[in-house]
Amino acid sequence: MALTQILGKRGEDLAVNYLEAEGYQIVKRNFRLRSKHEIDIIALRHGLLVFVEVKTRKNSIYGEPFEQVNSKKEKIISNTADLFLKHFKQAYEDIRFDIISIVMTDHQAKLKHIESAFHPTNF
Repeated sequence: MALTQILGKRGEDLAVNYLEAEGYQIVKRNFRLRSKHEIDIIALRHGLLVFVEVKTRKNSIYGEPFEQVNSKKEKIISNTADLFLKHFKQAYEDIRFDIISIVMTDHQAKLKHIESAFHPTNF
């Protein structure tokens, strides 16, 4: 496994631990369906289904990790979320798209949870 994959996995594990501590139930990790695209974490809290993109970096020299989620990535996440909803055909009160941004150095991790980070047009 490449170093960037290891860092990404550590970031996702940290994000899952954070979400669970905040009362979220993890529905699915690394959801992929008929697509090469994936959603890192799908979580549920109080009837709200949350699609979470996790961005992890070793530093913020080139900006904060969440800044890497551009309009193209938002569209990919939105389309993949649409596939999830159509495939599982469950009723959810509401949905939301969040980003968890993590800067992980050798000594500490700085996590930022951005709720309602974007609003896709197809929902």
